[in-house]
Amino acid sequence: MVVCVLILASSVWAAVPGGRALKTRDKVLRERFEAAVDLYVDGTYTIAEREFRDIASSPQLSRRGQEVAHFMVGKCQFASEAYGVCRNFFAYYVDTYPKSPYLAAAHIMIGHCAFRLGDDVTAANAYVAALGVRDEDYAPIARRNLEPLITWSLSQTELEILLTSLDESPEYDWVRLWIADRWSAQGRERLANDIYAEIAARHPSSEPAQLASARLGGGATAAEPTEQLVIGVLGPMSGDFQDFGYDMVRGAQLAADRFPMGVTIEVFDTQADSARAVMMVDSVASRRCDCVIGPLHSAAILGTAPLFDDEGIPQVLPLARRGGYSESYDRLFQMSRPPAEQAQRLAEYAIHTLHLNQLSALVSDTPEGRAAGAAFADVAEWAGRAMHPVQYFNPGDTDFGEQLKTLRRRTLPPDLTKEQREDTLSLMEGMLVWGDAEDIVLIAPQMVFHGFRVYAFGPEGWSDKDGLRRMRKSLDSTIFVSYEWVDESRPEWTMFVREFETEWSYTPTTLSGRVYDVVSWLGDGTGRDPQARQIVRTLARESGYRGATREWRFDEDGYPTHIPVLHYVNRRIVPVEAN
Repeated sequence: MVVCVLILASSVWAAVPGGRALKTRDKVLRERFEAAVDLYVDGTYTIAEREFRDIASSPQLSRRGQEVAHFMVGKCQFASEAYGVCRNFFAYYVDTYPKSPYLAAAHIMIGHCAFRLGDDVTAANAYVAALGVRDEDYAPIARRNLEPLITWSLSQTELEILLTSLDESPEYDWVRLWIADRWSAQGRERLANDIYAEIAARHPSSEPAQLASARLGGGATAAEPTEQLVIGVLGPMSGDFQDFGYDMVRGAQLAADRFPMGVTIEVFDTQADSARAVMMVDSVASRRCDCVIGPLHSAAILGTAPLFDDEGIPQVLPLARRGGYSESYDRLFQMSRPPAEQAQRLAEYAIHTLHLNQLSALVSDTPEGRAAGAAFADVAEWAGRAMHPVQYFNPGDTDFGEQLKTLRRRTLPPDLTKEQREDTLSLMEGMLVWGDAEDIVLIAPQMVFHGFRVYAFGPEGWSDKDGLRRMRKSLDSTIFVSYEWVDESRPEWTMFVREFETEWSYTPTTLSGRVYDVVSWLGDGTGRDPQARQIVRTLARESGYRGATREWRFDEDGYPTHIPVLHYVNRRIVPVEAN
């Protein structure tokens, strides 16, 4: 990625708003202000900032004088390289003085601070806000700083969100032009030409409109051809699980449509058969796929992972709930962490955040359930909490009474009569319940029936919307981990859903969203070098990727760096930690 060079114009960086003198009848304040400016010019920023703050608080100063003094406070912070503090201060300034003649300059200072902090998105939005103020002195500064961000730094998704935020004001035509130029260079000619035509028609006499017209007439230089990035999607396109396969392919294709000259999707039907998935590896390699997304089922993953590794083809698993795959292969990434780590995180939250002391676990007698139960118990016992022996149930069970009765007996005084035990609530405070969504739907009401009033902890199955509706009268305080849950208020998700529904006429699943994120991530990050090494480098980069479903970052083992913890309470799912 080309590094954007920050342009600090002297009118913002060095000059005092409104001139050197402070407009006030108080001679002492004027002299103090000029002395503070001298301190600022001499580089004594801390003392100058303190003086400007004191001057701004003077009751003899007019509101316009306060605006100038406060602006200088922020400039001292910027000069001191306290960019986080400075950004927050100018955000306060914008809110406090919305009609200030220095409003555009304040937005530009926010942009400068955000850029120095590595937050290109906030920087771009701040420069756009400065353009919206329509200040002829500061508009050129905003444009000069905004152009390289659009040309080199922002991702395709970020550009699309930025474009949708612009109104029809002519001040934003430069922004539209740069976005169209970026898309034209990447082969998205149809979208670019639509924007050129819009600019040319709306304000035909403006400079951006004339440039847009020239591009429509062939004045734009042709983009250099880019090497195709070929991504294979390995999933069930027929059989009982074909809906999952179509969700994958449609999410991938929608993302690939953003790179019409750069990304191709190849589809391989596993028919939900593990042996067939293994047989498809040769087909993936023969079609020269640079990366493969899938398969979905555990046996298919175990069979294909070593073969793709031998072929040197990076592999991304969008729905791997078991875990342990990516640790063995340098080119394999999975979009969830293993059950043991998820249960460990839940135990840590129960102990250190909720301060629970009496804990238990009821888990499925499967490799995933046993791993989760053992990890939950290990954390509780290491922290000195009362952890009762883990209880197991068999997949397909519908009656969990014996396990729940056993757990309940362990938390009641031994000298109670049978009638007293039935009327006494369990002292259990938290219970790990690990199983599929259907298991959880059956267990929840039985927990209430047997007298458990506890925090229930669990895996992905707790986020099943249908299941939550069915058991909401039984439990209304559950805490779970979920890589599939999406905050539907995310603008990236909203835009993805709108595009998906327009293209396919139904609401996408989060599986579609995760595959869309992977393809978009690779399309944005691999550029003209879709080789295995560059693909791995893109997925492993520290900055991660802001996708439609969430912000993704992988650690050195190919796992997501963050385990999302969610709380179902008052019939709503609420994240309890930032992503």
